[in-house]
Amino acid sequence: MKSIAMYDFLDDATIHGCNRIKKEDKFRRGLWTLLVISSFCVWLGLLLVGLKSVYSYEVKTVNKYETKPYIKFPTITICTLCSIFLSNIDLNQQIQDSFLVNSDWLLLKGNISENSTMERQYLIDLLKNSSIIMDDVFLQVRWNSQDLDIARYFKRVAVNNNICFQFNGFTNHANSQKFRTVYEGMAAGLEIIADSRQSNCPAGLYDTGGLQVYIYEDEEFSESSYILLSPGVSANIALTKSLITYLPRPYKGIGGRYCNGDPSYSRSKCVRQCIDNIIEVKCPCFLKVDIQGTCDPDFSDSFKCVQTTLKSSFQKVEKRQLCTQCSDQCVIAQFRTDISYTLFPSNPVSNQLYQREYIENLSYARENLLKFNIYFKTMHVVNVQHEAKHTIETTLGIRYTNIFVTTGTVGGQIGFYLGASVLSSIELLEVICHYGWSLLKKLWCSGYQSKTKVQPFVQ
Repeated sequence: MKSIAMYDFLDDATIHGCNRIKKEDKFRRGLWTLLVISSFCVWLGLLLVGLKSVYSYEVKTVNKYETKPYIKFPTITICTLCSIFLSNIDLNQQIQDSFLVNSDWLLLKGNISENSTMERQYLIDLLKNSSIIMDDVFLQVRWNSQDLDIARYFKRVAVNNNICFQFNGFTNHANSQKFRTVYEGMAAGLEIIADSRQSNCPAGLYDTGGLQVYIYEDEEFSESSYILLSPGVSANIALTKSLITYLPRPYKGIGGRYCNGDPSYSRSKCVRQCIDNIIEVKCPCFLKVDIQGTCDPDFSDSFKCVQTTLKSSFQKVEKRQLCTQCSDQCVIAQFRTDISYTLFPSNPVSNQLYQREYIENLSYARENLLKFNIYFKTMHVVNVQHEAKHTIETTLGIRYTNIFVTTGTVGGQIGFYLGASVLSSIELLEVICHYGWSLLKKLWCSGYQSKTKVQPFVQ
């Protein structure tokens, strides 16, 4: 009975497509058409959903940890919190009052009258002639336990009216290769012993003593990100480098903002130029007094103008309310710092320095000297990359970008999908239905006789 049912099924089934479907069977032809159209609509809907996801420009974050044979050492900018060497000044009460007038502390300013202060030009010349120099700050600099020539590898720069010294920057290494580290740990990196000179700093202009240390990549200097080092300590600063890569337009990255993909672009440089232009407009005499001599402002007012403008400008820049034309970079290097401290110098070292007349008294070493090491904690670099969550290639299931290969691949996959997936599924369903119907019909009609006439075999 099964063999008869299978024979009838093979006679009626459409195992080779629509050509085998009987014209009078309208129900089966309608079912065939409905299934083909619905399958195509489902495929088209999935394609449209995928394309919508592509053009929504969503991103995903991928973290990668790479071990490097070497890591380019960051640029280090060291600023003194006191830029004036008091021993170079013949300090009298009138000069001291001139400094105290500019103090933010009302207790220091008191009831000092500005009429009792020195003239503007005299103070300018005094500050210029008494400013601290590189040899006053750095007592010893070593790289990978080898002594460095301070005058060769450090360059004086200005940051927020502070005197600073830059190591491993573009400006002082134009003709030489920048430093890079191939070892991890305290034995490698930069070691500096410095004198903050805070004991010789006049009251009024500066209220803190120590050093500001900025650690950044190349030109990406940030005035709001620094480490404060106090006198009397030895600091170990362990670095871990991370690279954050955002996608350029039309993707959004940092805080929903677009980034600039130009490799030569520097947001910090753009912001500094923007703030310089603002200071030139709001405080013109401060920048032009030594050049043109046409301005005759009160020195304290000009100094306060610059300080106030810098403070308010940087606050607005951080809130994205100023210098909005300076977009973010697409590639940002960051350095995470792990800092540990201990006392410096030890009492025996202080005694030796005093006996050899390097310091005036025993308390000077603990009140002014400091030491710090900057090194990489590990040779691993953390790469945080933003990648497109949906692309045309992933949506269509292809990886090619050539237009001809892409077109052929898409056409082939669509044909394969329609031919193999849709037709095969429909035919398999039809096979099962026909076989079940034929089997059910044979079971129900047990007295069924075949109409096929059998011809006798005659030799």
